[in-house]
Amino acid sequence: MIEIQDIYKSYGELKVLSGISTSVEKGEVVSIIGPSGTGKSTFLRCINYLEEADKGTISFDGQKFDLADMDKKSIKDLRAHSSMVFQQYNLFLNKTAIENIMEHLIYVKKMGREEAEATAEKYLATVGLSEKRDSYPGQLSGGQQQRIGIARAMAVNPDIMLFDEPTSALDPELIKYVLTVIRELALAKQTMLIVTHEMRFAREVSDKVLFMEGGKILEEGSPEQVFEHSEHARIREFLSLMEK
Repeated sequence: MIEIQDIYKSYGELKVLSGISTSVEKGEVVSIIGPSGTGKSTFLRCINYLEEADKGTISFDGQKFDLADMDKKSIKDLRAHSSMVFQQYNLFLNKTAIENIMEHLIYVKKMGREEAEATAEKYLATVGLSEKRDSYPGQLSGGQQQRIGIARAMAVNPDIMLFDEPTSALDPELIKYVLTVIRELALAKQTMLIVTHEMRFAREVSDKVLFMEGGKILEEGSPEQVFEHSEHARIREFLSLMEK
């Protein structure tokens, strides 16, 4: 289980996160929805310390991290639990698809090159891109690049995968291929925390949905509860607008 308690984050006078707390069970898929600019991506980035939270704690199966008191070892240990899929792919442009996946395995996980290559090939096959192993990012579509990003995140065998609006930079016709990969991960019981504006997808794939606004969780519950029976007028308004 992953327990997140009282995460706060400000940029000067601007309060972005105001005490975010939630938990994620092993094998659970949690989607985070809500209007833009409400702290969803910042929250995700605080979990693996890409953003430095002002305060808060994160526990992975009892191993507790105080985000206000982190040294280099603590940061490395925290990041070892998660992997992140970004909006803009973040692939190395001068490396092939398979090299992009192998990079972290060799230099961070200290895996031998042969083992790293075999692992990378396995996850390229998982996302349906074995034939693109020697292609550079500039030779791939946006959807293919994002699937390489997902393969790279999967390859490190994380406790939780963090998805920051993984389809927001894609053309509509490419979105379905990325969502198919994520659905297959959900069926395989990969623990995931997903920031998304794809409401139908969030409703279908999630075990739990968080609605965030103003740096806080306004509601947390099952997809049925949040999408069909929310008692918050603001959530009902937001969902009605998203469905138009």
